[in-house]
Order: sequence, then structure tokens, then C-alpha cells
Amino acid sequence: MAPGGRARILAGPRRRVAPAANGRSTDDKGDGVDAAQTWRLLHGTEPVGEITVTEQDWPWLSGPFSPRPRFADFAPLFARELALVEAMATDDSAAAAEAWETAYAPITSALRLEGPDGAVAGFLLHIEDGSAWFRWHD
Repeated sequence: MAPGGRARILAGPRRRVAPAANGRSTDDKGDGVDAAQTWRLLHGTEPVGEITVTEQDWPWLSGPFSPRPRFADFAPLFARELALVEAMATDDSAAAAEAWETAYAPITSALRLEGPDGAVAGFLLHIEDGSAWFRWHD
């Protein structure tokens, strides 16, 4: 894999996002995306935060993140995993990847991501400065 390749795959398109003024946004093809689509981050049944999808850049979705009080418990985990992804831009070693996997595991163990059609089986989610970007699979 090319230097930093793993980091590019894991990091996705980092963006500072806000809802579009017209309530619509665009995906990578320029098609309209329903900006009202809301995804919820949950710990059990307790809300941790919500993501309002404003952009799609397949396979990534992104938008503003609205934290709930419980997010404070998980914020350090997201900060740590993102720092490790960024470090992998210059250190693409197996050890760096393992460090990221170890840091990310508590996120997927403790939290679930629920889309408009219900919970998803797996997800890769980054949260920073009121923005979230993620990809998911069933």
C-alpha cells in the first residue's frame, strides 16, 4: 500500500459542514440529497448524538454533529482514534494500524449507529469540532 494509503481509507473526506441554506446538499454526482436525513449515535437506548447528513461522497456521509450530554464520555475516544488515523498519514506500519484498531474498538463496542431505516451492523465514524463523517454497512 502506498504511504499514507491506509490513513486515506480510514480517514475519509474531512469536512467542516453545516446544513445547506436550501435544505439540500449534493453528493459526488451533484444529485440532491435529503438534508433532513438524521442518524443517531446511541449507547444502549441512550442518545449520544445526532448527525444531520448534508453531504455524500460515496461511501462517506457527513454533516453537523449535535452531541447530547452523554457524548462527553466518548469524546476522548473519538479524539484519540482520529489522531491515530492522522498519524498513519506518515506511519503506515502494521503497528500504527493496530494502535488505531485498538483505539477504535471501544467505540464500536459501546455505541451503535442508527440510520433512518434502523441500526446498522458496522460503521466507521469520525467526530471533530461539531462535524461527523462516516461510512456504514449492513
